[in-house]
Amino acid sequence: MDNGAEVVAKIPNSNADYTTAILGVPVPAILDWSSQTTNEAGSEYIIMEKAEGQLLSGVWYQLGRDGKSAIIQQLVDLQVLLASKPFTAHGCLFYQGDISLNMSCPREVPGDLNRRFTLGPLALPALWEDGRRLSISDYATAVGENEQAWVSRNAAPRMNYFRDSDTPETPAEMLDLLDKYLTVAPHITKCAGSLACFETSILSHPDIRLGNLFIDPRTNKITSIIDWQGAAFTPLVLQAKIPRMIRHPKFLKPGLVVPERPGNYEYLDAAAKQDVDRLHESALYQKYHEVLVAKKHPQLYAAIIHNVSLQISVIEPLQVVCGCWKDREVYKLRSSLMRIADNWNMLGTSLHSCPIGFPEEEVRRHDQELENIDHVESIMEAFQGEGILPSDGRVDPEDYEILEEVNRVQKTRYMSLATNEDEAIIMEKTWPWQDWPERLENNETSVALQTSVRRCGSVQ
Repeated sequence: MDNGAEVVAKIPNSNADYTTAILGVPVPAILDWSSQTTNEAGSEYIIMEKAEGQLLSGVWYQLGRDGKSAIIQQLVDLQVLLASKPFTAHGCLFYQGDISLNMSCPREVPGDLNRRFTLGPLALPALWEDGRRLSISDYATAVGENEQAWVSRNAAPRMNYFRDSDTPETPAEMLDLLDKYLTVAPHITKCAGSLACFETSILSHPDIRLGNLFIDPRTNKITSIIDWQGAAFTPLVLQAKIPRMIRHPKFLKPGLVVPERPGNYEYLDAAAKQDVDRLHESALYQKYHEVLVAKKHPQLYAAIIHNVSLQISVIEPLQVVCGCWKDREVYKLRSSLMRIADNWNMLGTSLHSCPIGFPEEEVRRHDQELENIDHVESIMEAFQGEGILPSDGRVDPEDYEILEEVNRVQKTRYMSLATNEDEAIIMEKTWPWQDWPERLENNETSVALQTSVRRCGSVQ
């Protein structure tokens, strides 16, 4: 601006205003807003102050244990605050004047005494559903049918080199999976209906990560939280999770147990001990998060534990079905349904036998795909641990050109390990820090590549 002030302009949503005005969450101040195109800009817009503080992604790995613990405490306080404002409907927040009465929910939004906000349709990028009171079974069916309709209209055959280097995966395969999902969804949700967390709806930030948090580096206080546009009131159990910035890269036994180093720790060399210490500290941060949540909000903790339990998760298919074709996560839906089928007798449903099944050849190909994905993810974890490339592919704009060159060099070295031409092709196609072919074809990367090194959508 002429006076030196910095602002951010983007497509509007009312979540940020609600979280700061009603709940007191630190978000950038909103300076101007329009939900109409009949303005001088010719577009809907929101103008906000630039977020105050320093981006957490720039300092997190340099923080000591006390600094990280202080930030984890604040994140837990945020999760507890949002989970303490339950609602009886599903949908996205709108200003009262920005949505027609026939699309809004008549119930009051938690804490909104002046009735500025209302609940309307879910405006998430991957689906569109009415903001109305739904049971968890209704919700599960609605998102499955939405995905079914999207795949029928938009999906096309494509190569998935984690699964097969010669034959493309097809929309028909995906639609078959969705038929299986819709067959079991009413049963698996009803068998868990006694859990209150399956029916209570809450608002939650959809992506708590280092790149969405700003802090005061002198005090380690969170000064701003950005990217609220994906927030929505949906069942608590679908939103109950450990923020990915503190989620341990490997599975941890659920419950309030203290992680321990391996028994052979004292016999390891210095480099190996350093790796063990790094992983041990990561595990401690996740468990610290769990302890705080368990103390401050037992229901939220129960939902988190349900979602990370080794026991068969009846909610897992609901968590992955929406957008799984576009996000190249078909394997996640298939895995969740296979686990449902394998453990049907443990679920306590009204049906004695599972109504879905998977042919032996499909199981074999699926297992091969998971093995290939695990191999690539191990590379990503190693690169993250060594500080070579971030595992989620997100970087600050000023670091992009340097890391783009690092990415090119590392990919060349990786492909030099191929023993034949076919193997080289697969290694090239499954390299994780690159754009998906369909996004390149649709010119969807011109902006994204200015701000981040994108990772392959098949590996999440």
